[in-house]
Amino acid sequence: MAQHVRQGVTEAHAILLYRADDLRIAVEEFLLEKCGVRRAEAAGDYRRRVDVIEELAFIVETDNFVAVVSRLERYGGRTPLLSATRDTASYALSSGVILRIHTASQENWGLALVCCTGSKAHLRKLAAVTGSLTALKSKSPFPMEDALYAKFGLSFIEPELREGYEEVKQAAQGTLPVLVTVNDIRGELHAHSTSSDGSNSIEQMAVAARAHGYEYIGITDHSQSAENRAAAYRSKTSGSRSGSSTS
Repeated sequence: MAQHVRQGVTEAHAILLYRADDLRIAVEEFLLEKCGVRRAEAAGDYRRRVDVIEELAFIVETDNFVAVVSRLERYGGRTPLLSATRDTASYALSSGVILRIHTASQENWGLALVCCTGSKAHLRKLAAVTGSLTALKSKSPFPMEDALYAKFGLSFIEPELREGYEEVKQAAQGTLPVLVTVNDIRGELHAHSTSSDGSNSIEQMAVAARAHGYEYIGITDHSQSAENRAAAYRSKTSGSRSGSSTS
């Protein structure tokens, strides 16, 4: 009861996805190097690449989950434990988001990823096809996610699509959309060079773009008049702040 109360009164703050990337790397390294888990993989909203993250979830494989729960309290100096059960635990990170970890065996790693990645709406629609997802653990091992989807005649559903719209129906019909990936990007259309406020010359940027495999690059430098106005504004505001501090 005390754990539930602590979790209920803990104020949580969301962070943007790009900031969660660095946090995910740091927590994953701590789990692998300091907590000694054999495997750790981010799930939940982060794995679905939701724009705003309120909770960072991980699946871990370990023989001693109790020890992992204890060691995680020392992450970042001190990370308060909010709640813990036999196979889950949640913490209040200093960044404001909740860290939640789930333990899973190698045999049911894929099932755990499915259960901890999809939104509530997605899991409801998936369960309408598979039956209770919790009950599947005792019926058959699912070390990989695609094995679970395939068992019920579904195409593999990419994490980004698991939001509870029409993805389960489309997976049954074989009509899931193909997602855009980094490899599909052909160029960059907004870049600044040293001609305005960038860090590299146009030539250097062209060479880097070619090395990156881009087909084109668009330079969008500010005009000189805009640069002069920006510099004047910075100088004016800097002077105002300096005057306020001395007075």
